[in-house]
Amino acid sequence: MMEYRGYRTIYGYKTSTILDRHFVIDDPAAMVVRQMFLWTLDGKNIDEIAEYLNQQSYLTPAEYTRCNNTIMWDEEYSERSLWDSRMVRRILRNKMYTGILEWGYRESYYEEGRRKQRKISIIQGDSDEKSHDPIVTMDEFMQVQMILDAYSGVGKEQRKKAYTSLLTCGICGGKMKRRCASGDKKKYVYYRCTDRMENGKKIKGCPSVCVKEEFLESQLKELGLDGMERLELVEKVERIIVNQGGGIEVYMKNGMWL
Repeated sequence: MMEYRGYRTIYGYKTSTILDRHFVIDDPAAMVVRQMFLWTLDGKNIDEIAEYLNQQSYLTPAEYTRCNNTIMWDEEYSERSLWDSRMVRRILRNKMYTGILEWGYRESYYEEGRRKQRKISIIQGDSDEKSHDPIVTMDEFMQVQMILDAYSGVGKEQRKKAYTSLLTCGICGGKMKRRCASGDKKKYVYYRCTDRMENGKKIKGCPSVCVKEEFLESQLKELGLDGMERLELVEKVERIIVNQGGGIEVYMKNGMWL
């Protein structure tokens, strides 16, 4: 098998020598990477992790390298970039932290007299013998991937996407979909029962129940459900029934009605 001869490492690793190019753990950065995985497993979302790293003055990966591998920001560095959710997600999604190295190259070949190229993918370290020392275990990595997949991205907008899987029309039992409308130079977001429209059938007595997102948020806040992230909301709430007029009833998975 060909050996990796690239010249780029990732945050948390460094190369042993210029000629060897073998990845070894860079302890200060590796400590931050491992902590990101542990924070995620403890329930922090990627926005909260980025915010905490900024509050504690941790340098971003690019600045960490630029500032001679200094892990914390110092006033002698006049400029400072900030961590964001994309940086955190990119690290949490990188399988290299488990000791597996995935890379590839392009190979030329001829077909019917024409020169073509194909991409060759190589995976090193997916067996018992790792390509390099891992920072997190494969079990930890896979647990974090499940959390990230469940969130499908984290934050206020992602929480709102969870509503479509929970909202139910109180008249016909149909699903409700998120819609946007504009008026008076203002954007309105609402959820409407679309059973009739989606299935091409008319439900007798169903007025196509509708509720504004702003009102829905206020109702959930009164019930003490506004602080939940998407994953927690889906785990605890069975369904949210929207009645005619926009009032809601929340049925929890523990059997309680709110």
